Amino acid sequence: MSKRSYPSGASKRQRAIVKEINEKKIINSLPKLTDFFSSVPPKEETNLVLPISQETITINQQSQVSQNPTLSPNKYFVDSPETVEDNSLVSNDPGNWNTLTEEKRNMYIKKGSKFFQNKDSDFSNSTRNYTESNGKIKVRHLTKSIFTRQLKNGENVDRSWLLYSPSKKALFCFVCRLFSSTKTGFSCEQGFNDWKHVHTVVLEHENSLMHRESVMTFSVRTKNNGRIDQEISYQINLEVNYWKEVLKRIVAVIKFLSSRGIAFRGENQIIGSQHNGNYLGCLELISQFDPFLLEHLNKYGNQGKGNPSYLSANICNEFINIMGRQVLNAILSELKVAKYYSISVDSTPDLSHIDQMTFIIRYVNDDTPVERFLEFIPIDEHGSEYLFKVILSFLEKNQISLNNCRGQSYDNAANMSGQYAGLQARIKEKCNFAIFIPCAAHSLNLVGVRAAECVMEAVSYFQFVQKLYNFFSSSTYRWSIMKKCLGSHHVLKSLSETRWSARADAVTALCNGYKEILDALKTIEIDDKTSPNVKNETHGLIKKMKKLENIVLTEIWSKILSRINETNKNLQKENLTIDVGSKLFDSLAGFLSEIRDNFYSYESSAREKFPDSDYKDLHQRTKKRSIHLTLPGELTNKSTSFSGSEKFKIETYFPIIDTLITQLKIRAKSYNTINKLFGFFSNLKNLETKEVQVHCKTFAEFYHVDINENELILECIHLKAYLSELDISEFSISSTYKCLKSNRLEETFPNIIISFRIFLSMMITNCSGERSFSKLNLIKEELRSTMSQKRLNSLSLMSIEHELLSSLDYENVIEDFANEKARKKPLKSI
Repeated sequence: MSKRSYPSGASKRQRAIVKEINEKKIINSLPKLTDFFSSVPPKEETNLVLPISQETITINQQSQVSQNPTLSPNKYFVDSPETVEDNSLVSNDPGNWNTLTEEKRNMYIKKGSKFFQNKDSDFSNSTRNYTESNGKIKVRHLTKSIFTRQLKNGENVDRSWLLYSPSKKALFCFVCRLFSSTKTGFSCEQGFNDWKHVHTVVLEHENSLMHRESVMTFSVRTKNNGRIDQEISYQINLEVNYWKEVLKRIVAVIKFLSSRGIAFRGENQIIGSQHNGNYLGCLELISQFDPFLLEHLNKYGNQGKGNPSYLSANICNEFINIMGRQVLNAILSELKVAKYYSISVDSTPDLSHIDQMTFIIRYVNDDTPVERFLEFIPIDEHGSEYLFKVILSFLEKNQISLNNCRGQSYDNAANMSGQYAGLQARIKEKCNFAIFIPCAAHSLNLVGVRAAECVMEAVSYFQFVQKLYNFFSSSTYRWSIMKKCLGSHHVLKSLSETRWSARADAVTALCNGYKEILDALKTIEIDDKTSPNVKNETHGLIKKMKKLENIVLTEIWSKILSRINETNKNLQKENLTIDVGSKLFDSLAGFLSEIRDNFYSYESSAREKFPDSDYKDLHQRTKKRSIHLTLPGELTNKSTSFSGSEKFKIETYFPIIDTLITQLKIRAKSYNTINKLFGFFSNLKNLETKEVQVHCKTFAEFYHVDINENELILECIHLKAYLSELDISEFSISSTYKCLKSNRLEETFPNIIISFRIFLSMMITNCSGERSFSKLNLIKEELRSTMSQKRLNSLSLMSIEHELLSSLDYENVIEDFANEKARKKPLKSI
């Protein structure tokens, strides 16, 4: 067997040289990485302004800086053949920096100063012994406070350039260690460790010329355009800015459509189609005046699935959810500051037959009470126990404490207002301070219902008004005749079972155009085109129109309902307070008491319009009573009978007025608890000191977790003196609260401010809930009846709380969108 031969060392070296030459040829033939990127346009040179302490510091320039320092940012841009170790293996100890090569500098810059700072290390190992003037030995070590600089105004600034080496137990300057050619304690390999003078020397160093020049070199170095990673980041940032500009326009369109409750989708999602919906249609409209968006639509529109354009319905839905969540978070943030609140809930079925419960919350924002919509909650039943669990679950989900609830307002239904088993009673069991306040607008409607049903004549009258409207509205021909006869007067209106403002409009229109409507009926009756059935119906309506009872009732109800309607409009204001609502009830009862004796004025006004009309009973035969035999010793029973005017006044007019007054007083009693607790604040100027003390004691005992009794007494006496100095005739809690807030007296009257916040947060009506139902019907209409609950709530929030929607920041919305999940396009700058 022959022995194996090996090449000589010389031949091996020759083969290695040939191999290296071939590899260099291959490498030189390949394109460079920079050829794949466009060159970065030159940036304007900017001056770096460094914060300079106002303190005057004497610096020994000779000891710290050379006489002719030569620091150039290009000095270190030299290719080096040396190879640096893997970044993941770099030590965070600056004491290990030995020979600084260009690659190492780049690596340390990329890591950043915080990586090497070690300010959370155990400094007890850095102890040094110092001999004091008295001969005693004092041990000193480094403290963490050296990494923070306190300015003259008290603000703190981090010294991000200051590094600590655990191995050498010394301090280094990040920028001076990398770029300074002058060796000082902070830039040499040993570092600085004189802990006795560390604060003075560090302050001198950071204000030295050498340190500032090193900072300038570091700043220019990090912004150098010649580096490949800078070109990459520039290209990425260009793309990020492009897509952000696209998303800003998308967010703007969503804001516009959602704030107005307008539908988004169409039959398709094709750019240029007439049936692509309002969302894409608005983007197309904007693109006619926006070249950037036009180019985007032409480039990315209609590319199909898998090609991101951010124009799809899914992206639109994501933005709707994000913006709805941001509006809700804004409300919850305001509520957290306000602390005290009251709630109102009500429900109605939507078009898809889902019972939607609206949740309204009221609190004080700055110096004004606001009512905010939070959510539509689908419910399955109306039992008080079930509703109570739903409300508790909703409050817990949104981290709203029930202990801060100070009021609740619902309609007068038994399941809501029941004293023992109603929803309000169950909530009061959990929070005794949540006082129930019946909806004032609903209570006023019930007052009108009771009065309209108290006598048969009133019931017949409103049936007549509705029948009159139905007669004309059922035929366009008859309606045109009525409009022609009425001229400038309002046409007839339909009644409403729930909205008494509709009844006011109907009766007012009838009162103002009574003669003209009668003329229209007569015209229809004698018209040859009118069928016999219609003529017969017309004849019956004419007889009722000429009936004096109906004419007088039209005059009476017109005056009464106009006042009820105006009161109802004021009760529907969002910032209405309980004291104002209670006064509206009292003033309306006073008005009705005044007109109780004005019957004959209404009757004379009716007779002036129709002199030939008279009461029905005057044209009817009077029934004679049967004569009974009267035994000796018995008294004859003589009954008094009324007819005509007296009969109508006693049997119809008085019962209507008295029922209204009685019902108003009964409903007003619901607010007595609140008025007794808070009423003395409005009358503080007229109360004696002892009376103030009694009221404050009662108030503080009820709100014992919120109010300090002794402090409240002193504050009320002080406030009484303060108000007497102001030239204001009448004070309300709302005006006094605004006065104290505008004069920044919250710290002077803290308990009174808390009391006023509690009072102003109480809700007197649930009209905001009714308004939310109007938005529900607008958003979830017939063509959008399959909308999901999440989308419904987001769109409803943005539409109802459109003021908060308009204040949303575009950047925050896009940032949330970028953080939601991984995106195919870059949305974060480098």
